Amino acid sequence: MELLLKELENKKNVANSLLEKQISTVENIEIAWKNRNLKIKTKEDCFLLIASLNLLNASIKDKSNKKIIHYGGIKLNVTRLIDFLIQNENLVDDFWINPEENNCAYIFIYNLQFTFHSITITEIIAEFTVSSKNKIKPWEEIRLQKIANDIFLIANKIKLKSIWK
Repeated sequence: MELLLKELENKKNVANSLLEKQISTVENIEIAWKNRNLKIKTKEDCFLLIASLNLLNASIKDKSNKKIIHYGGIKLNVTRLIDFLIQNENLVDDFWINPEENNCAYIFIYNLQFTFHSITITEIIAEFTVSSKNKIKPWEEIRLQKIANDIFLIANKIKLKSIWK
C-alpha cells in the first residue's frame, strides 16, 4: 500500500507541469462508468468511486466519449457520494463544500484534493453547507483531471490490495 501511495504522490507532483491531460482508454472509461454506482463500504471503495468520477469528469470533455457517458450519470453520483460522506464521516480525510464557488465540493483522500463543481444541493448537503462541520479551505491548485487515468489505475490497485488483506 505504501508504494501505491508514493506512486500517487509522484503523479500529483507532476500534474500541473503536464501540458495536456492524459488520454483514457475506452475500456477504463467503461469500467469507471460501471463503478459510478459502486456501494461504498471502505475507504478503498470510496477512493475508487472518487477516482472513477474524476476520470469520467475528465473524459466527458472529449466529444467522442459522449457516446458512452453523460453528465447526468456523473453529477447524480457525485451528489450521492457527497450525501454519503456527510452521513459517514470517516471514509475520507476531509471534505467541504464552498457555496461561493458554484457549489464546489472538495474531497481530500490519500493526500489528493478532488473538486466537483456545480453539485446538486440535496437537503442533507444544504444542512451540511451551513453547519460548523463545513470548514472551507483553499484549493491546492493541482489539476487532478490531467492525471485522472493514472489515479484511476492506482485506485483499482489499492482496491485489489484491500481485498487481499
